[in-house]
Amino acid sequence: MAVDDDIFDTALGVDLGGSKLLVRYRGSWLRRDTGPGFGGAELSAILRDFLDAQDLPPAALGIAVPGLVQDGARVAACDVLPRLAGWDMREAFAALPPSWALVNDAKAALHACSADLAPGAVAVTVMAGTAIGCGIVAGAGPLAGASGWAGELGYWPVACGAGAWKRLDELAGGAFMAARLGIDGQALAARAAAGDPTAREVIAAGGQALGAALAGVVNLLNPQRLAVGGGALRLPGYWEQAHAVLGAGDRPHAGRLRRQDRARSRGPGGARRCRPGPAPAAGAGLKRRGGRGGGILPARERCSG
Repeated sequence: MAVDDDIFDTALGVDLGGSKLLVRYRGSWLRRDTGPGFGGAELSAILRDFLDAQDLPPAALGIAVPGLVQDGARVAACDVLPRLAGWDMREAFAALPPSWALVNDAKAALHACSADLAPGAVAVTVMAGTAIGCGIVAGAGPLAGASGWAGELGYWPVACGAGAWKRLDELAGGAFMAARLGIDGQALAARAAAGDPTAREVIAAGGQALGAALAGVVNLLNPQRLAVGGGALRLPGYWEQAHAVLGAGDRPHAGRLRRQDRARSRGPGGARRCRPGPAPAAGAGLKRRGGRGGGILPARERCSG
């Protein structure tokens, strides 16, 4: 699914992940490394500086985050960026634009990858990056659940033998796989690319765990589309193992599975379909702020058939 770059003529898109931050508006791009020590104060400062450097304020602001979003404006929890918990978009800026959004990153990808489906379709997007995220469209729109946290696939329990259980995040998330070897994600990728058998074994086990969870999702929801993306898919053998487990037993996913292989999927398509949020009362926050519905940065993956 191609992304309409024109959206960034008026909308500022922000894609925050466990390892990097990407910001796009008009002809300007910004990338910053993140990590466990990155929090709301750092995010606010970077965005203020970026906005101050723009001649024309954006008409819309969309921010995708790797955490649980509450009330459409506040990060309630974030495992991969613990210091981001409690950050409230309405309080971060001096003034928000007419259209603004704060959404979970997997749910932002869901909007982009389900835009062409018929109303009432069931679609699932899974992002495998630093950790595992998931978004679900069912019936009238995104499935939110009782508290807005539906789709926490990273918390899917996985039996590990001898009565032990782990979360899917701990087995298939990039940061967790790397931590098992005492290294970071870049080192894990480098070691795997060089053929290191230990690194490849950890990655293969992670891919298998993801594939088993995907199979569960397919059998539970029977979606018209299952789109899978994220940086972990680039690790040698990871996607191959996941796909093999998903396909075991002739599960009914053929023709519905999409791997998101190229940059640019998560945001604009999703942001345009997000409902605009009202700007808070004057004085609530930023000098130039953003919002619910205008411009979440596209993910680095593009839906492909």
